[in-house]
Amino acid sequence: MICRLTWLGLTQECVETEADAIPVDIKSSGARTFEGNPLNVDLELTSENHQPIWDKTPCTAAKKEIIKKVTFLDKDDVCISMIYTKEEDAVWQYLFKNEIMPYIFETEDGLLAESRMLKTLSVGTQIAADVIDCWAAVLNNEERMTDNEQAKRLFCGSFVFKEWMLKQKRVDPSIRLTAFEKCIYQAIGRVDKLKNLKQYEVIVFPIIEMNHFYIIVLDLKNPGFYLIDNMDPDETVVSMRDHNDYFKKDTPYKVKHIIVDYLGKWKHPMTKELEKATIVRLGLPWATIGNITYCGVFAMRYMEMVRSKCHNAFNCGFSTSQEEQRKQIEMQVESYFQTLTN
Repeated sequence: MICRLTWLGLTQECVETEADAIPVDIKSSGARTFEGNPLNVDLELTSENHQPIWDKTPCTAAKKEIIKKVTFLDKDDVCISMIYTKEEDAVWQYLFKNEIMPYIFETEDGLLAESRMLKTLSVGTQIAADVIDCWAAVLNNEERMTDNEQAKRLFCGSFVFKEWMLKQKRVDPSIRLTAFEKCIYQAIGRVDKLKNLKQYEVIVFPIIEMNHFYIIVLDLKNPGFYLIDNMDPDETVVSMRDHNDYFKKDTPYKVKHIIVDYLGKWKHPMTKELEKATIVRLGLPWATIGNITYCGVFAMRYMEMVRSKCHNAFNCGFSTSQEEQRKQIEMQVESYFQTLTN
């Protein structure tokens, strides 16, 4: 992953090779979409078999030295807190002014986040889909850098399941599958040997439904599908009906259907077991009622904390007290902003 951060009138680049940029159209809605038919987007521009990570860039060497001294978030570390320097606070305040640069986050794969999209990472504002996609890129990079052997978790962006794949009729299933394959290929860094997904234990899919963010977790180590949604089950917009007819399935089961088709094509050993699996909605003690603004922030926290067997004990630190939870969310918002612009 190659990152370019532009802020304070300066540009930091970690670029060693030319980016195979994907043509994107960042609409005012905040959702990043491809021009025209998604299948016309050629993600396989090269046949390179190396992972496009930051390992060979000067900034990565410096970052790795820092990592040696830093303990990354452990599955048992669920404390939500952050201390900022005066300099970081100054950057935070500056970036929320009108004179900021047009783009503040860019990856080799053509993923862009305009500064106006990053501004949605503010208290009282629902975040843009681009922020989720940038967060997935950051988590994938950290996963590769902190694992001594190979990444065990894969974080997909919200672009993987496009609305037309879930709703548009008169589309041949093979076309949906091909579109999904192209998006997965992008998510794995265009590395051919990873297409079968056998390396991964957990794959996380952020989903947007009716402007609401939630995540679907594919557990490949201990086969299962899990849905994690901050909204109380009695209030959520997310339904979970399965059906033999694809278009009578609710969104989570359409997602499962496409994933299982993909795994079957690549002869993944867990395909049959996952095909029979029922999606489990995790019960969350901190589930919210009436909070439709911060679903994206909850989803980002769930993404970084989820592991295999998440249904056994999933705790990401949120309080059951609404007042305390509000303070935690405010800290998370600033924490994520600092991470994406640092």
